[in-house]
Amino acid sequence: MEPGARGSRRGRVWAAVVVGLALVALGHLCAAHGGDFRAFYDAGEAALRHGDVYAQGPRMRMNVFYAPTFSLIVMPLTLLPPYLAAWIWYLLKLAAVAFLARWVYEAVRAEAPDQPPRARAACVALPFVVALNPVMSDFRLGQANLFVLLFTVLAVRSLERRRPVRGALYFSLAAVKITPLALLPWLVLRRQWRFFGGLLLVGAAWLAALAAWWGPARVPELFREWVRVTATRKAVPEIVAFFENQSLQGVAARLARLLPALEQPLLGVAAYQWIWIVGCAAICAVLVLAAARDRFRPALPTEEFALASLLMLLASSDSRWAHHVQLLVPLAVLAALSARVRLLESWPAARRLLAPDTRAKDVAGEEARPLRRWLAALFGAGIVVLVVLGRDVVGPTVNHAVRTLSLHTAFDLALVVFLARRLLRRIPADGVERPVSSLSAA
Repeated sequence: MEPGARGSRRGRVWAAVVVGLALVALGHLCAAHGGDFRAFYDAGEAALRHGDVYAQGPRMRMNVFYAPTFSLIVMPLTLLPPYLAAWIWYLLKLAAVAFLARWVYEAVRAEAPDQPPRARAACVALPFVVALNPVMSDFRLGQANLFVLLFTVLAVRSLERRRPVRGALYFSLAAVKITPLALLPWLVLRRQWRFFGGLLLVGAAWLAALAAWWGPARVPELFREWVRVTATRKAVPEIVAFFENQSLQGVAARLARLLPALEQPLLGVAAYQWIWIVGCAAICAVLVLAAARDRFRPALPTEEFALASLLMLLASSDSRWAHHVQLLVPLAVLAALSARVRLLESWPAARRLLAPDTRAKDVAGEEARPLRRWLAALFGAGIVVLVVLGRDVVGPTVNHAVRTLSLHTAFDLALVVFLARRLLRRIPADGVERPVSSLSAA
């Protein structure tokens, strides 16, 4: 073996060791801290003894606002000590991130199969750089948003592969939180009738499981308690208006606090509520128009999935840091487009590092420049708003101001504008503005 090859191999081994030790250290911190996972553990423990899964548990003193099926999902973990159960929760999240990274990689490779390996790796890394704080927040707080994202992606991927029952099962796992329900109107537009049939079967199976564990008479009570606790402890104005909430509902509620006149009723609804209702209706209108252009075929275009994922965030009553892991879907579209137009390789300094053998000419052609400008602006804005202005960099005071000003929401809306523009304009069949390839290849 050549000396240079031995040195390269030794470097990779040391890098793997360092990354492994960092992941072990992070796992210990996450498991020891517990975060929201302690509340999930409390709910699973309550389910194990047929208790009240929506009461505040002894460890976290926090309500769990998830569907009753969630208690059955986490219940097996409570057979283990809390620290060990938290480690399994952490390792499952690592597996989820690994799958999502592979998913983005396949999308990037499909758009630019001849791209140099370093440049491709950089394109894959871009979404995770922008979404670094949401992903790390989900790990640190022990939340379940990465699993919601994973099962959302798996559901759409299964439908693309014509496996509706499997897609329905994955969707039921994602829908332990109500935000994935925002995908249902899009799936209706795209005539995924077999999926809805599968959803009836899967829903019946979940009800049977709940009835088998709790008894048939207890099941309606579980759903009533879920709705009651959510309505009285979660979807209340003071919680919705909290500065960390970056949904359109949060923006509207904060505006109402500044302008009390917006709390007056308008057509039977508080005036400020129309801000988020109209905004979300506009996104739905884009999805309707996009589907109508190809006569509502039972297809699942990637850009539409990305726009529907943004609707999940913007229509929610509560979209905080960790909830923004859902941005990985639209950011995956941006990464695939970046690979197609060789965004990173278009800059001489980056090309020398990532693709030194690439010729100096513009490999994607002149028609790529407008799209490059969009992509550079969006990735740049995402890095500034979600990374540079994050708490760990600028401190809590500035970061508090950033979220009070709803800059995260503004970034989400910029992604909406970009995707809406792509969906509504007439795209040349042979230009770089063609739709992104399916994300189901992973």
